[in-house]
Amino acid sequence: MLLLGALAGAFATLPDVDILYALTGLLGTSGLFDAANSFWATGNLVHRTVTHSLVVGTVIVVAVAGWHRSDRWSSAASLVLVAGLVATVTAMSGPISGVLTMVFVGGALAITALAVRHDVSTRSTAAAAAVGLLSHPFGDLLTGQPPLFLYPFDGTLVTDRIALHADPTVHLLGAFWVELGTAWVALAVFLWVTDRSLRPHLNLRATGAWPTASPRS
Repeated sequence: MLLLGALAGAFATLPDVDILYALTGLLGTSGLFDAANSFWATGNLVHRTVTHSLVVGTVIVVAVAGWHRSDRWSSAASLVLVAGLVATVTAMSGPISGVLTMVFVGGALAITALAVRHDVSTRSTAAAAAVGLLSHPFGDLLTGQPPLFLYPFDGTLVTDRIALHADPTVHLLGAFWVELGTAWVALAVFLWVTDRSLRPHLNLRATGAWPTASPRS
């Protein structure tokens, strides 16, 4: 079960490979703030588009299942499927998006190969890919603009981000706590699966729930 969770987590990181393009925005910049602004301005040109699409994600899940089977016909069908995906994205959105899709697909197939090496079944690997790839875009509904869930189709699934509070700062803090809470849930599941207790891993000083002042002498 832990291996499946690790696989799902690995697949879930893949949609953000599109931010690699933002590194090109650092070229020719001077100063920290200039570099930061250029990084995000460049990254936003492609971020949350192709790699955050539920349609593209579903295609890759199917390709993962075919690649995992390892027989000649399934592997060939998987390669044809992803080649068609890359060609479609390139035709619709240009070569940059096409290259990012290749990296996206390559990462998914590499994780699949790792699953094969560890004797994870095809069904379990495809399920981990589906959970990771198709859940990631929804996490971005709390920050920035909503992803293009239905790319390459024109339909819009969600038009605005989910606002946790009218005040931007409070909203940002809320989004942070949602992500932190998710990490805590993951930790709790890990401890439960490995039959460990949470209490020995808690540090009250770190949580701020324990007085930090030095005792009186």
